Amino acid sequence: MRLTLRTMLCYLDDLLEPADAKDIGSKIENSEFATNVVHRIRDVMRRPRLGAPTLVGRGGGLDPNTVAEYLDNALNMDRVADFEKVCLESDGHLAEVACCHQTLALVLGEPAEIETSARQRMYKLLARHDEEVQQARQGAPAARARRSDDGDGLAESASAREGAELPDYLAKQPSGTGWRIAVALVLFVVLGGVVVMAINPSWLRSMFGGGAMVAEGPATSGPSSTPSATPTTAKTQGTDKNGTDKAGPENGTSTPSAATPGETPGESQGTPAASTPAGAAPAGDPLTDKPELKPPVPEPLPAAGTSAEKPPPAQPAERAVMGKLVSPTPMFSSEAAGQPWRLLPVLGTVSPGDRLISPPTFRNSISLKSGVTVYLLSESEMALDLAEDGKTPRLDLRHGRIVVTTTSDLDTKFLVRVAGHDALVVLRDVAATLVVEARPQERRGVDPVAHPKPLVVDVYSAAGQITWEEAGRAHDLTAPARLTLGADGPVAEKAPAWMTSDLLRDIDKSAADVFNDELRRQAVEGRSLVRGLLELTDHRRPEVQALAIRSLAAVDVLEPLVAALNNKTQVGAWNAHLETLRLHVNLGSERAVQVKSAFESVRRSDGDELFRMLWGYSNEQLTMEGQAQKLVDYLEHPNLDFRVLAINCLRDITGTTGSYRLTATDQRSSVRSWKQKLDSGQIVHDEPAAKKQD
Repeated sequence: MRLTLRTMLCYLDDLLEPADAKDIGSKIENSEFATNVVHRIRDVMRRPRLGAPTLVGRGGGLDPNTVAEYLDNALNMDRVADFEKVCLESDGHLAEVACCHQTLALVLGEPAEIETSARQRMYKLLARHDEEVQQARQGAPAARARRSDDGDGLAESASAREGAELPDYLAKQPSGTGWRIAVALVLFVVLGGVVVMAINPSWLRSMFGGGAMVAEGPATSGPSSTPSATPTTAKTQGTDKNGTDKAGPENGTSTPSAATPGETPGESQGTPAASTPAGAAPAGDPLTDKPELKPPVPEPLPAAGTSAEKPPPAQPAERAVMGKLVSPTPMFSSEAAGQPWRLLPVLGTVSPGDRLISPPTFRNSISLKSGVTVYLLSESEMALDLAEDGKTPRLDLRHGRIVVTTTSDLDTKFLVRVAGHDALVVLRDVAATLVVEARPQERRGVDPVAHPKPLVVDVYSAAGQITWEEAGRAHDLTAPARLTLGADGPVAEKAPAWMTSDLLRDIDKSAADVFNDELRRQAVEGRSLVRGLLELTDHRRPEVQALAIRSLAAVDVLEPLVAALNNKTQVGAWNAHLETLRLHVNLGSERAVQVKSAFESVRRSDGDELFRMLWGYSNEQLTMEGQAQKLVDYLEHPNLDFRVLAINCLRDITGTTGSYRLTATDQRSSVRSWKQKLDSGQIVHDEPAAKKQD
């Protein structure tokens, strides 16, 4: 197959047969120009500000009809070269062609599902419309307010559709003179109020303030002012001829007025305010200070002899600072269990009690004041705290991997808590590097809800000398060395490759950069972390969507991860999604219940069957309980997520997927080969793995 723009688009949208896809993929890898074109296609498709091309292009005349003919492989061969040349020279045209091709691949890949009720309703609407048009042409009276037969209560005037030539939204709109006059009047009144306020604000306050202006100072006797028309405004009180106070509010209950500076409501010249029964005039209340346009909300009067002053609001205690994030990569932080997760800014500080998560594919670096630098690796969670002395840091690794180094003096000390183990770690020299990994134990076919899998903890000395002291027993690890907690002692073994190696593809690195930039932008705009991640699940790039989906799972939002198994656009991330699901299933009963609930929420009655495949299978379950037969049957299941999980399980059992491709249209031959393996008893774990399981 020739390497052309069209074949590259088919390759990117997963429309080629397996052999052709392998051929085109190898040609793209061997051609620097083709690789750059692929990256450029991905880039232009995610640029929302890229303008659409004009209706008539240059060169091959890139109008919409030409693009349609090219995508349909109906364009004359003598025009194809010019067409592709224009696309390669113009980002706008390349984005237009690539996006149209992707849209057609998604839309035409599966038939659209239309509910029966909606289909019947559309049929009835068309029949009713034809009937009304026929009646209008025959001069019959227009059918006014005819009800549809589907019970929705919709009514239409047949006269509005007479002739069926002019749609309703193109009919002449009524004149807008009336609303223009109303807007002009409102603007005139507002402008007049602004002018009056600027010339004489006292007069405007007297009009709307609820009474006559009262000068500051002691109260003087005189007639009370007219009550304000605003019911929530405090009433200005005066004294009558007999020297008694006049009632304030119209309902007969006393309403406290605004207190003067240095004075509390209900107090005047040292006289405490007494509670007044309903309907009686208050006695001894002073005159208020000058009323404001927006008085404070009235509050109940304090009891006699008590002060109405509110205590100042309690200031949050200043949190101690243990260190800061020094890497520009995204890290999720929560102050305590139950608190919302947020994106930690670059150089943002961390405090005791903080929970930290490093999202998928990222590696974060935290510099602590004690001279320790902690690297939190992809999909790992850790909590920070201080020892009883208030100085020594404690790293609580919940799951995942950390790398710890030091730049301080010799014998740097800190505590590590992981999977029920509490240890004092001493880095004996400046070059010492500690690596800790907490991973679920391998146990196939065990219900993770009823029987959670324990964590296996490996401690590595990647460089220098380290002392790991736990329960009064010290282990000296001189690199290279590994200590599995619970074992007798360390063994000579190098640190794992994931400690330093970068296994990301260029396209994944590009997606990670976009993901990081989008999260930072959303944080500046004030979005919450979960809301921002949910928005990124609709990003134009599937790789960015995958990062957002797996990051949501890290903060316990698992439904998008379950739904992704039934989404064809996530074909390149299905294996990563399944690894994340199995990780969460094996992190304890509580997390396993969350995963099970997510399957039941997204897949309803099928949730239990899908969740069962995440446990794995023992050889006895595969052969004696007929689980191997179920997995092979699932390969022909109509739902995509069943097929995704089934072929993944078969690959883990046998080490191969055979010729089975999830996106292929015809699976009969590959399913037939899996049935032959089933009949010959080949769908079992190999013997060493089975012995290890026992």
